[in-house]
Amino acid sequence: MLRCSSRALDWQVIEPAARMVVTVLFLPSKLGAAETVLTVHTSLGDLRVACVGEAIENMFRLAPLTDIVLPIETRLTPSITFHNPYNRPFHIKEIYTTENFLHLVLPPKTTDDTKLWHLEPLQTKEVIKLSFEFQEVGVYRGFIHLKTEADQTFVVPVEIKVVAGGLMFICLCLCSRLLAIF
Repeated sequence: MLRCSSRALDWQVIEPAARMVVTVLFLPSKLGAAETVLTVHTSLGDLRVACVGEAIENMFRLAPLTDIVLPIETRLTPSITFHNPYNRPFHIKEIYTTENFLHLVLPPKTTDDTKLWHLEPLQTKEVIKLSFEFQEVGVYRGFIHLKTEADQTFVVPVEIKVVAGGLMFICLCLCSRLLAIF
């Protein structure tokens, strides 16, 4: 199943023969092929565009934070790690989110703060921690954006399902996943 978000788009009036560019990002939560139909609603009817993509492992070893199930009022602090696949140093200049429920926590302080997001060749390290605790049941979706000094942007999808039922529910979920594996 693919989910789309179009929060950034407001109604637009396009004059005859004019153009509008819409950027579509493919942010898969699982490896493999995916397909969906993008529907653009217009005053003349719906325009449907078939979209296909294939998720492969990335050389930076970034992974989505999805399929997370938490009981209400439980704190979770997962890390985002980044791998520098190059034979030269690599620097991340900015990490941010626009979601109110995602709180970013810097990694432990180093002796030289200028090296906080500096990765040596072939190094893998934690670049940021997320922290969240929910007071309401629901599904929360957002994105973490990482920008490099080379003006590359990486987007990490986050999806957390918050449920009532406490730890017993989580144990049942974990047990059912383990049984599915064996």
